[in-house]
Amino acid sequence: MNQQVFYDPQRKRWKRLRRIFDLLALLGLVLGSVFVVGLMRMKPLPELLLRAQKRNYRALANQSAAAFKFRRSAHRRTDLKPGDVPLNSGEGLRAAYYVEDDPASYSSLKQHISQIDLLFPEWLHVITPDGKLNAYAADNSPYAVVDHGTVRQVDREAKVARTVAATHVNLDIFPQVDNYDPRKGIWVPEIGAFLSDDAARANFIQQVHAFLAANPSYRGLSIHLEEIPSEAQPGFKALIAALYNDLHPHGLRLYVNTPVGDPDWDLKFIADHSDGLLVMNYDEHQDGSEPGPVASQDWFLDNLKRSVEDRSQREGDLLARQTTATTGRRLCPPTFQPGRSRRGRKKHLLKRFCRRNICRPRKRGRRHRTLTRRLTWTTIP
Repeated sequence: MNQQVFYDPQRKRWKRLRRIFDLLALLGLVLGSVFVVGLMRMKPLPELLLRAQKRNYRALANQSAAAFKFRRSAHRRTDLKPGDVPLNSGEGLRAAYYVEDDPASYSSLKQHISQIDLLFPEWLHVITPDGKLNAYAADNSPYAVVDHGTVRQVDREAKVARTVAATHVNLDIFPQVDNYDPRKGIWVPEIGAFLSDDAARANFIQQVHAFLAANPSYRGLSIHLEEIPSEAQPGFKALIAALYNDLHPHGLRLYVNTPVGDPDWDLKFIADHSDGLLVMNYDEHQDGSEPGPVASQDWFLDNLKRSVEDRSQREGDLLARQTTATTGRRLCPPTFQPGRSRRGRKKHLLKRFCRRNICRPRKRGRRHRTLTRRLTWTTIP
């Protein structure tokens, strides 16, 4: 019982096990030899006697921007680019502001982009006396748009460009230049020093030219300067004239935001040196005044009538801004038809109410003059 079970002093089991290993090795050698010989003597199979498939290849259609046909909005009559349509020529155009730092503005833009012809994004700012063109990052830190010959992007994450490209709308973009400082929440008073300095104006025009040359998809510029001192008005007129003369040879457009009822503004001169006046027809009641609507209907119409009937202003270059009353009801700008009588025209105007709620009313906050920035505009035919 004390003898080991697997003890094999004569190694009988090992002899049998070694024979098995030798046979397995010999079998593996034979199989390997057969496999190698088969690879060496392998011949390709003959092709199947099937009829060859005919493929009708053709060139793709030209998808370049010049050949691409944009979708026409329902309110448009022609396929012209909106910037090429003469204002007040019978074809109404719709325009809107876009504010980069307002998420609701981007949401509204995506929702109503098919209804917009002219877009004025608030991207550019001139807040220093040297006329330097600035933009603001997401954290409200300013940066130079043209820095040592390099033009930096102002459309954050290319949101506007991607939206326009995805919808294939016939829309023209005119970046807006203003003198508003979002950090301080004011229209900077240094605008007077900038407008009165010939070198600063020349520097500004040079940067605008570089910016538009680097962004050929933009069709021009929109100027929105406020709180301009009376003594700086000659410089402002010189700036508008120089910009107009610089942009037009390149097929670019210039639009100027103008107030109502301000005798310091020479509307005739500005109209003669721009492609359109964007009338800021609001602020009937504002901070420091009695409570009331931002722009009541009668007040709104009276301002437009004075602008249209003023023979000192060039005919056919007025773009009226739609406003929002404090009640939240939106009123469409009027459509003046020369053939109507005074009473018939008034009755016609009062019936023109907006049926579409383009955006919700905004409270008067840090920038009350941009209350209508997400609203649709329309021309006065």
